[in-house]
Amino acid sequence: MNKYKSTIPDVQRWDGLKFELFWRDDLISRVHVDGTTVYIDRLIQHPAKQLFWTNKMNIFQLSMIFEDRCWERNRDDIDDIIHNLGLKSYDLFEITKLTHGTNYNDCLWFKFEGENISFIDVMPRNRRGNPVIWQIKKSYIHLKRALNRRLNKYCFY
Repeated sequence: MNKYKSTIPDVQRWDGLKFELFWRDDLISRVHVDGTTVYIDRLIQHPAKQLFWTNKMNIFQLSMIFEDRCWERNRDDIDDIIHNLGLKSYDLFEITKLTHGTNYNDCLWFKFEGENISFIDVMPRNRRGNPVIWQIKKSYIHLKRALNRRLNKYCFY
């Protein structure tokens, strides 16, 4: 365990933080912060599903990962977004806790200690709906494409 304990308030708030990284509802990593050191138990090594490149990093590196999962600081409407979240300023730590680090580009999200939620609770709104329906639609599209390829193979125009 890390012997260095900071007295700086911004560093202290990270100490003891525990969360898990998920891809949809699949557990990818478990993360624990001790002092200024972040320990990661990477359960799945798949590069598209893993945000962490190592099993140990510092809180600055973790904050950069959190920042990648948040809106840009210099975005034109960032003040409105911050206000709608109930925050007074751009705070990576709080924004990530409120949004769970969700992103429209992937299915990764953070589940913080004490939360009882799943992907359906945190996914971005354009993905809302019944996951079973998604699979049926996806299967139908693949089947339709495969049939079209076979029909085109035997049709002479």
